[in-house]
Amino acid sequence: MIPNFLITGVQKAATSWIAVCLGEHPQIFIHERKEIFYFDKHYSRGLNWYEAQFSGWSGETAVGEATPNYLYEPNVPERIYNTLGNIKLITSLRHPVDRAYSAFWHYVRRGLIPQDADFKTEFEQDGQFALRTRGNYFEQIRRYSYYFPQEHHLIVFQEEMKARPSKTLQKCYALLEVDVNYRPKKMGELINPGDRVLLFHNYIYKIRKLLDKLPRNVRYKIVKRASKVQERMPELQKPPRLDLDLRRELYEKHYAADVRQLSEFIDVNISFWS
Repeated sequence: MIPNFLITGVQKAATSWIAVCLGEHPQIFIHERKEIFYFDKHYSRGLNWYEAQFSGWSGETAVGEATPNYLYEPNVPERIYNTLGNIKLITSLRHPVDRAYSAFWHYVRRGLIPQDADFKTEFEQDGQFALRTRGNYFEQIRRYSYYFPQEHHLIVFQEEMKARPSKTLQKCYALLEVDVNYRPKKMGELINPGDRVLLFHNYIYKIRKLLDKLPRNVRYKIVKRASKVQERMPELQKPPRLDLDLRRELYEKHYAADVRQLSEFIDVNISFWS
């Protein structure tokens, strides 16, 4: 079996929450491993490999997976269409500066950005993690419109999920044509919280530099094991709140025009971001 829907993005916008809640629905099968990365990183492995990832399917109406990176990579929409046809898509968006700030601390916690790094500097430099450009949603959404009709592409917002989670899930259920009245047990829970800076962060950052010299498969196993250890470690501190003046400055400078284009394109009022 291959998917008939995908959760395509964006990073740090509650895609884990959507995936977990949809996975509880008896009419939905969603791969338990978030981020298969088939259409961006593993496309060369072929359709048989991808189909094998869904061997646990047992007749559910909707079948899908969640890889937030699919929205950002420009060649992915065409690959999805050529492989899966005219499927359903769910994309979660978040205030672009908030998303970047959350991603910044995500990489800090994993030792990929130094703990003493300055958010504004990392944001403006827009290095390997594309903290800034990942928030330019208009072009990313428009790329999908060349292949998928608007009625097959549901855009939801993290802000709405927090305020009205049931309404957001009902929209997803309606898109996937399953029972819209189902209420998952995880609906009120925070999935994959991103507010910890762990006690031995500085050691992790130094170790990551050494790990980069190892073969990729070896590095992956070590990092996966270390991540489980990290989750059990005590907190050193919570990230400071994003300065509101800086938030406003970065939004107006980098995103205001893009959001206006997006709002007109999807015909949704996104004024709550500004």
